[in-house]
Amino acid sequence: MTDSVAAHGEETHRKSSQKPDYLTIGELIRLLSDHPPDLRVVVDGYEGGYDDLSAGQLRRIRIALGVGEEDWYGDHEEPDLVFPEDRRPTESVEALVLRRRSG
Repeated sequence: MTDSVAAHGEETHRKSSQKPDYLTIGELIRLLSDHPPDLRVVVDGYEGGYDDLSAGQLRRIRIALGVGEEDWYGDHEEPDLVFPEDRRPTESVEALVLRRRSG
């Protein structure tokens, strides 16, 4: 086996054993439990600054993964916003969105 093949195999193994690069509700709860329960929660503003977050800004949606093509656009999108009805991806996942008020 060549060094490049061995290195590629090690890289593939490392990637497959790494933790996914997204946050789950359970992980978020664990992270939040390290902070005081009365600590204010904010989200980044549209152009800058910060907005308060309220319960009304939490929304459960379905998202198609990895469909964002521009680096300034989000990685994921609601399937019915990006695909015609007959071409929607068959695979989508549920996600919790924390929406900002500004923008």
